[in-house]
Amino acid sequence: MTKKYKLAGIDCFLLQQDLPAIAEPMEGFVQLAHYSPYNPDKNMQAFNARFKKKFGTDANIMSTAYDGVLFWAAAVEKVKSFDADKVSEALEGMCLDNTHIGRQCIRKEDHQVIMDMHLYQVKGGKNLPIATLPGKDTIGDPMVGKDPVEGFTWEIKKKN
Repeated sequence: MTKKYKLAGIDCFLLQQDLPAIAEPMEGFVQLAHYSPYNPDKNMQAFNARFKKKFGTDANIMSTAYDGVLFWAAAVEKVKSFDADKVSEALEGMCLDNTHIGRQCIRKEDHQVIMDMHLYQVKGGKNLPIATLPGKDTIGDPMVGKDPVEGFTWEIKKKN
């Protein structure tokens, strides 16, 4: 595989739990991903330890779903309401430091999450970190009100 392809998109298909079965042909493959249990980052290690204790296996990219719940809960607590519009507004510009990857912020203009990203390389059946890319350097411009693809619209609509 790596003779033809050297790099794939974000989280492509090399989830750590699946990697041992396909490790040999993927040796040397590089991917941008949100998570690896082999990342020495203290936040990832703490998250993985809690996950492994509860479920008996390493965590995976579902850690981002966990972070989504953290953001939602923080917004609900901030506005003391479950009202979707109030929660959505509270999320705008919110930053949390206790996520699986450390500090994450939600950009006000388009609600995109800004966080550091990591490049991993497959070595010996493991996704090992080789570089960290600062979130501010990896996020594009807000797309609200723009049509990046003909027929596609990107809007944030209020419920009420």
